[in-house]
Amino acid sequence: MTSKRFWWFAPLAIALVLAVPVASQAATSVIVPVSFPGGDLCGAGEPIAFDGFMHIVYNLRTDATGNYHELQQANAHYAGVGLVTGDTFIVSAAGHIFEGTSNGGSTTLSLTEHVEQIHLGETTRLDDSYAEIVLSPGGYDIEQEGCR
Repeated sequence: MTSKRFWWFAPLAIALVLAVPVASQAATSVIVPVSFPGGDLCGAGEPIAFDGFMHIVYNLRTDATGNYHELQQANAHYAGVGLVTGDTFIVSAAGHIFEGTSNGGSTTLSLTEHVEQIHLGETTRLDDSYAEIVLSPGGYDIEQEGCR
């Protein structure tokens, strides 16, 4: 995996981690403005300046037996401008992380992230990109990306 490959996951993953309060019994919801440089992975490789926001929800609760259930969810929406052509790019991303314990002391972890990048005013076929990562209990693992 190259560092360029999943560049759009970085703001989403960082926001999920930073949104974690020390302890909480109620859901915490924040909207975070985001600006970052990216690139067109399926077109001409043009650099893109993205601006947008993330909506992050975090919930940590414990039950009467001391087991915990933690859910972090983020939805991100960015609009970008190509720094060479001036073309418009739209990114929509969603991610969630669930972790919890059971009475037996085992931990369950689930992670899903999905990203779509659309190049408006399509100049070539297959210039939109997508990526998906799914990790589930029992080793269920999907990682895919491509151009549409």
